[in-house]
Amino acid sequence: MSTAAAVLTAKSEDHAVNALHQARRTDGLPVIVPTPERVDRMLLHAGSMDRDLVIGTVGPADGLLTFELAAINAVMAGCDPEMFPLVVAACEALTDPVMEIGPLQHTTHPLGIFAVVNGPAREWFGVHSGSGALGPGYRTNATLGRAIRLIMINVGGGVPGIGDMSTLGSPTKFGCSMAEDEERSPFDALHVSRGFAADDSTVTLLGCDGPHSLVFQVNDPDKDGDTFLRVLAGALANPAWNNIHFGKGMVAVVLNPTHADMLQKSGFTTREAVQQRIFELAAVSRSQIMAKFGTMAQYNQESKDGDTIRVVNKPEDILLLTGGGEGGGYSAYFTSWGGGLQGNMAVTKRVRFDAGCAAPVSQRS
Repeated sequence: MSTAAAVLTAKSEDHAVNALHQARRTDGLPVIVPTPERVDRMLLHAGSMDRDLVIGTVGPADGLLTFELAAINAVMAGCDPEMFPLVVAACEALTDPVMEIGPLQHTTHPLGIFAVVNGPAREWFGVHSGSGALGPGYRTNATLGRAIRLIMINVGGGVPGIGDMSTLGSPTKFGCSMAEDEERSPFDALHVSRGFAADDSTVTLLGCDGPHSLVFQVNDPDKDGDTFLRVLAGALANPAWNNIHFGKGMVAVVLNPTHADMLQKSGFTTREAVQQRIFELAAVSRSQIMAKFGTMAQYNQESKDGDTIRVVNKPEDILLLTGGGEGGGYSAYFTSWGGGLQGNMAVTKRVRFDAGCAAPVSQRS
């Protein structure tokens, strides 16, 4: 299979953009034309890696993702060339077999890819973690998620209605990226909980839908923690979510700093304690479903816990991070598809600044 990028000759940049739209090579929004000069500038931040080196395959088309193709899509997405190491780490996560990107693209579920950046790269590349982190206004957040989506379209064949079979789609499919606010978190950082060193930089990807809003006004920070987790668990255990439908998958929870502080003051002093309590609470029984809906036909017929269907199989399947603005009553959660042979698991990869990718100019010695 060829790894060479297709070459398009156009009369003007406007003509090139229109041709890319007509060929269904975009996400429907205007793109930056990936001229050879722009792609070369992006590849300067791939360090010594050859442009034709294959990072991995992207399903369902099983296209070979090279450094050059990653750079082309990063240019189209509007990425600053210096952030290319983030894109490469995301590509390594995307092509990890555990990610099962082919089934994730081909399902009728409306999932997108949620990307979380941890470690020093948050500051180096300006990945926002505070107010409005999942919304507009932050270039690195927006373009990282968009580059992932364009790679899924152009290398993986995830064209809506062809390779991407989502019934309705989702705004999350345009891109959904943020950094964790490690400084405001009372817990260890997400990447540390996943086996990396605190001074490593990482990108974590999870195929999921959302974000879904969770409102909770804190009255007594020393006592409200368990009540908050009960409210969160009730939202996660919605019989309409795939996590209950399949009885597996992962969820992600983004705690705003106020809610994170409240949990710590209420005695939930570690990430593991919060995960364990959510795991215990986020469940629904078959008898409850039968009483309310009169059928179990829509739901997982097997469970390790007899009558109980849990949102996740183990506490570690709850991705917990801190982010967002101060003082608000809103946190957010993401639910997953839960399908595939792996059950829709998250993947974390280290951002490399060695022979593969260069550190930002401002960070070089």
